[in-house]
Amino acid sequence: MGAYLWERSEEEVEQALKLLNEKPAQIEVPSDKKRIKPEYLDTESPDRVLAAFGQPTHAPSLGVPTFHYGHEPSNRFATWVAKFFQNSLRENDLLEVCTGGVVFTPGSAGTRQEVFQACCSNHYGDDPVPFVFLDRHFWLEQSGGVYELVQKTSEGRPYHDMLMCTDSVQELVAHMYDIAKRKQRPLITDPKTLLEAHWEGGVSLGECDE
Repeated sequence: MGAYLWERSEEEVEQALKLLNEKPAQIEVPSDKKRIKPEYLDTESPDRVLAAFGQPTHAPSLGVPTFHYGHEPSNRFATWVAKFFQNSLRENDLLEVCTGGVVFTPGSAGTRQEVFQACCSNHYGDDPVPFVFLDRHFWLEQSGGVYELVQKTSEGRPYHDMLMCTDSVQELVAHMYDIAKRKQRPLITDPKTLLEAHWEGGVSLGECDE
């Protein structure tokens, strides 16, 4: 949704988040009891955001869900959607294109798998990227020591100094920005440049709105 609302004001982003987080409708279940509709069946919440801000045709973004998990549907705010039949290939390819770094938020088995999958690439690769673990309580206490294990494994490797565990989005952004500058990565100062064609003879993303 960040790419979808990149041209909007902070107040409009807050409005969209409130629309998205409104209490989902209740549904009847065979036991005749009411329960909250599962998140993956809740189409009303994104519909409210799309009704307020329009269809996602104005900013390029790619959603990459999987057929492997039925409860992880396509992102409604992406301009394009790609699906992999084999989830391991999907996860590997997503990590491969994260050249600016990876932010890990609380998750379950799949998230832990991605952490160590990314660690292998950082550990043996020539161009490691920063890892930020967002939510100290989860990664330091609830996850069973995932962050500590990553720290221990990375000792003596270049990516050890690129690790961070924090509760602050501001610290996260500053950490990523600092490493990007040190590595002399090109920084996007104007998101509109993403609409331009980046390959010879390519079609501009701005021309693909329809």
